[in-house]
Amino acid sequence: MFRVATNRFQRHGADGSDTTADAGRWPEDLHGESQSPSVWISRCLTEPELASHFSLLSADEISKSRTLRLPGDRERYLTSRTLLRLALSLTVASRLHPSAWRFSLGRFGKPEVSPGLPAAGFNLSHAGSLVVIAIDPTSPIGVDVEKLDGLGAADIPASVLSPRERSLLDRCDEATRAREFVRLWTLKEAHAKRAGLGVHLDFSSFDLDWQPGRETQMIDTNDGALESRTIRTSDGLYQVSVALSPVRDPRSVSWREVGIGDLARPWLTDLEAVPCQQVA
Repeated sequence: MFRVATNRFQRHGADGSDTTADAGRWPEDLHGESQSPSVWISRCLTEPELASHFSLLSADEISKSRTLRLPGDRERYLTSRTLLRLALSLTVASRLHPSAWRFSLGRFGKPEVSPGLPAAGFNLSHAGSLVVIAIDPTSPIGVDVEKLDGLGAADIPASVLSPRERSLLDRCDEATRAREFVRLWTLKEAHAKRAGLGVHLDFSSFDLDWQPGRETQMIDTNDGALESRTIRTSDGLYQVSVALSPVRDPRSVSWREVGIGDLARPWLTDLEAVPCQQVA
């Protein structure tokens, strides 16, 4: 089971004020149609586990996976595509079979649901043993996950930071500086992915009202909001950040730790799905 570091977080307004709020909602029932943003978190499945889920994927996805030489890359790719299809179908109350989703590319190469299907903004990310999907039925959304201890202080690329962000990082001691950079990076990456710009956006050109040393926090931006959480797993700490559109309140986001086998069961057998467990 994954564990979020805390169920309380800080929200930082444009004026720098902090207000404490309850953490994102946890749904007891995944089977009703939802209009709220959601973040779906799963461990990466092994290739033998994934084999039983191929009927949910497209022929193109299975073909692409076979071009990936490293087993870990194949597993992360196939797990993320499987979870994406399941999460989208559950978001629309199972009105569409997971295998029926089709995707196209937006202006800057960001994948999106093809015309003619139920509308939903989505984004995906994976790192290490973790796969994360973010879905917003009405607006664009961005998400990023990174392993917190995968970078050394000497490897921090200062060119992607604003002057204020660099100054805040410089005040961190060397033992924590790399970890704090990763937390900030996931926020900036999620922000860029929501905009659909990705690498086309100069990360040093915008400044986030981020504060180091906080495992969970919410940040207001000029064109939306961000929420970030530290996730504890059996193989270490991960940071997950989600970027929302201006019309969305981060407190409405549902964070869901799920088992892909449980989610897929109704489409693979006649059994009922087992509800996901609450992130504590």
